[in-house]
Amino acid sequence: MTGSEPPASELMLAVQAAIVDRTTAQVITALRGEGIRSILLKGPVLEQWLYDDSPRAYLDADLLVSPADLSRAEGVLVGLGYARALGDGDIPPFDRQLHAHTWCPPRGTSIDLHRTLAGALRPPPTVWAELSEGTTTVEVDGARVEALGVEARAVVVALHAAHHGPGERKPLEDLSRALGALDREGWRAAARLAGRLGADEAFVAGLRMLPAGAELAEALGLRAPVSVEVALRTGAPVPLALHLEWLHQAQGARAKARLLLRLLFPPRAFMEPAPGVHRPRAALARAYVVRISKLRHGPAALLAWKRARQTWGR
Repeated sequence: MTGSEPPASELMLAVQAAIVDRTTAQVITALRGEGIRSILLKGPVLEQWLYDDSPRAYLDADLLVSPADLSRAEGVLVGLGYARALGDGDIPPFDRQLHAHTWCPPRGTSIDLHRTLAGALRPPPTVWAELSEGTTTVEVDGARVEALGVEARAVVVALHAAHHGPGERKPLEDLSRALGALDREGWRAAARLAGRLGADEAFVAGLRMLPAGAELAEALGLRAPVSVEVALRTGAPVPLALHLEWLHQAQGARAKARLLLRLLFPPRAFMEPAPGVHRPRAALARAYVVRISKLRHGPAALLAWKRARQTWGR
């Protein structure tokens, strides 16, 4: 390999991104053909904005559509050969609508079809009305596609970090780069947008996961109250601690028992290694055994949860 050639890892990422971009362009074009507006949230949008020095790994496409168009958009995906792999009831805590459903083709790139953003508490129509204003366009596989404006991208990056917590490296890398790419006034505008989305709590908690973000939040006077759930998501990861908070939130002994059973034995779709990938029966059984074995973290989880309740409970 000569000095001018990219490392093999970067070449693989570029090939992978090209495959995802081709699918993204095809799906957006198909939606547009049915008169359905869609907004690309991450993937090449974040790469073009934040990663001028290296490729950004991404495996799927995140598209936001209007709640009014959601059913028709799902119909377009079905027509393209996609099937829903993850939907409401498949992801803990199992009793809430997901911010996005995962759709998979027989082979290739999956699509996360968003009706809202993780951490946004306003109704999906309000989220769409806010995010669909001030959009821009980017080029993906030779096609011009609609993407979020810069302040809205900053909100997405902060919410994504808060949703996945400190155990996920890529959202934190996105956030670190975004903190350097957007000036203070831009972040101030992003904070106002997060407030209109009902996402100010997760937005501030996401920022505070990095020292530079915590400094920015202080400079902007961002001190949104933090719920126990958000605190557990964005704090030092302790297995099962978040599950205890979900059990606490469940109303009544029957609901708690039903949730506990669901947490121990989630639906098969949740236990698969990736959307659309199916484990052999023996491997699936082993995965359930491994999940149940995590009960050994119970004492540490109980301690972490109690501390969170004492600090953030309200």
